[in-house]
Amino acid sequence: MSVACNGDGESIYALPTRNMAVQRINRLIRKMDMKEVEADLISPTRAETNPGVYVCEVSLEDWKRYVKSEQQALVSRAMAWKDGKIYIVELPGWIHDNFSRFLDIVVVRAARTFDEHLQSRGSSYVDNLEHIEPDSSFGPAPGFGATPPIGLKWGEYHTLKVEVGVARGWPDLDEKAIQWSEFPGVEYILLIRLSPALRVHQYKLS
Repeated sequence: MSVACNGDGESIYALPTRNMAVQRINRLIRKMDMKEVEADLISPTRAETNPGVYVCEVSLEDWKRYVKSEQQALVSRAMAWKDGKIYIVELPGWIHDNFSRFLDIVVVRAARTFDEHLQSRGSSYVDNLEHIEPDSSFGPAPGFGATPPIGLKWGEYHTLKVEVGVARGWPDLDEKAIQWSEFPGVEYILLIRLSPALRVHQYKLS
């Protein structure tokens, strides 16, 4: 008996279930008032231990499906999966996004060889590891002696991970750093904390 599969080797009969999970998350996100979400995230009375704005309960497998989907009502890196629940932790905004793009340029230029030795890898996740995404990542260029860890492709070999928190406080950023420290190949983790009014500029490098 043959089973019809897509290009990833997954049965096409599993696709409706996968799509339904993504559609459900998208539907719930679209029902949310993003102005209220933003106000809650940047509220001065919000505790730094607050996990974020609750979206829904979802299995880890369905969350991974959302991360891999190109049909996202809200970019997955703006959210976090914690103990079977999805929370919005950082809405895209001019401070967060512009700073992340600026940092990409500055880090590559600091290498003094542009992308000849160090390359920007963006906010990509690694498919065969935990599906979490950085704000920026960097890794060595192929061809000058570096060897990626076993099981990782060149594009998945990241030696520097960067997290930028505007709504996210230090507890959340530190938790993300612990997750990145367990990833093969990661040597440095840069955490940057900016306040919504840019009165706070803090960083940690580990």
